[in-house]
Amino acid sequence: MHDCALSDSRRNVWAHILDGGLFIAALHFISAQSVLPVLFDALLAPTWLIAMAPQLLLIGILVPSIFIAHRVDRWSRVKPFAMWMGFFQRVPFLLAALALLMFDDDHYTLLLWVVASSVLFTGIFGGVILGAWQELVHKTVPTQSRAGMFAARNFISGLLGVFIGLIVKEVLTAYTGMTGFGILFLCASVMVFISYFAFWSIREHEDIEKRNDEQLSFTQNMKNIPRLMKAEPGFFMLCIVGALGSLQFLVIPFMAINIRDTLGADDAIIGQLLTAQMFGVLLGNIIGGIIGNRFGGRIPYLLSFAVMSLCFLILLIFEHQWLLFFAFAILGAGQCIMHIGQSTLALELAPRKYRSTSLSFMHVLMVPFLILSSFLAAWLRETLGAGHQLPLIIALVIMVLAGLLVLRVPEPRRQA
Repeated sequence: MHDCALSDSRRNVWAHILDGGLFIAALHFISAQSVLPVLFDALLAPTWLIAMAPQLLLIGILVPSIFIAHRVDRWSRVKPFAMWMGFFQRVPFLLAALALLMFDDDHYTLLLWVVASSVLFTGIFGGVILGAWQELVHKTVPTQSRAGMFAARNFISGLLGVFIGLIVKEVLTAYTGMTGFGILFLCASVMVFISYFAFWSIREHEDIEKRNDEQLSFTQNMKNIPRLMKAEPGFFMLCIVGALGSLQFLVIPFMAINIRDTLGADDAIIGQLLTAQMFGVLLGNIIGGIIGNRFGGRIPYLLSFAVMSLCFLILLIFEHQWLLFFAFAILGAGQCIMHIGQSTLALELAPRKYRSTSLSFMHVLMVPFLILSSFLAAWLRETLGAGHQLPLIIALVIMVLAGLLVLRVPEPRRQA
């Protein structure tokens, strides 16, 4: 089975780029690493929920796919399912926007749970279609273009994100209380629905060669996973590295809040931090896309852990305003390079007949580490006080360890 129909490959690549670029850009309006923690803090959320803010969407995405992976592995067409669920994925942001705009600032508890639920359920719907979407990418984007496609998606989102950061600053300056955050959610809602039309234009050809004819139940599929991981030690090592990489969230939930408090600034600084992060996103995607297309996913994946280590080292040592902004830019670069490297390696290392199951296992393995990092970050903050350096030290050590383990992940293009 060829990777995609050659006549449609260019169209499909651009459709994926526009869909992802616009969808990811929309998330910048309510950035999980800067806007959401500050919003949760303003809504008097408990420390553990503020710590969960950057992971809510991600946890929602990572869990559900494992429950339908055995079905996705058998489907010859996956786009219809992804289109249907993709619509519902975009609705919760609109509901959160309406709640923030309609209710006044006295309804903190109601607004907190509406906003948190909207983010979580957007992730859950996204997780339901994750396996189908990854299979669609594999079918419709040529192998040599995948790293570049992931980079281009993130580059467009980063380019838009630079301007979105300025919009966030102006909105939160002009509109106090929940109204400003409601406007940001409304902007995000409009943009994710625009991205839906780009996704609709993707052309999928039916996979005549059934990838997996085994009629496995969910339970049978779960029992099959140890055999798959034993047969694919390189992919299993990639899963372990991805899980360790999730522990970066020991630091990220309180980064923006700590910088705001350290500098004695108001909430408008979040827009400036977001803009700095987007400049890093642009640079990271240029670097990751070029290296990934030419050499495969392992080199950018290794580089990403070095960049994340540098980010945490700067936060550990310095408190100067511009260096803190620089750390946020490095964070954006490191996370995007990590996404390019990990996504490229995962699609190429996962066994073909059980691709959806294998990728779902990788995602589910990350969830306990994400939850652990959230509660550990909250516990350390409450026990040691805001701004303590121990979370930075732990995260720095883990990033170095994960980077060393990347060296044990094979580069599939060298083996081809």
